[in-house]
Amino acid sequence: MGVGYAPPVLDTKLYEQAIKVHSDEAIVMARRLALEEGILVGISSGANVCAAIRVGNMPGMEGKLIVTSCNSFGERYLSSPLYAAIRDEAMNMNSETLDECLKRLKLHEFPELH
Repeated sequence: MGVGYAPPVLDTKLYEQAIKVHSDEAIVMARRLALEEGILVGISSGANVCAAIRVGNMPGMEGKLIVTSCNSFGERYLSSPLYAAIRDEAMNMNSETLDECLKRLKLHEFPELH
């Protein structure tokens, strides 16, 4: 994972091929996973999902179960450009206090809930 980097612990006998995923594709997929699936992942997990989709689209793969893993959690990217748009949208959302919420839901009419 990365720019042509293979860690010393990588056993190349365990896989048949590597699928190159451009970082822009991985970022787009990570954002899609967050927005469409509610799965907050990092860039490398976005790359894994891109590669899994490519495998699923290969000849002879129709109807087969494709499995990948998402090992990078997106929390560390919340302050990065990866999730900047999502973060900005969340920061601009209207918020209300607990009292405002209870009044809006008319829960103040039920004293036993306080």
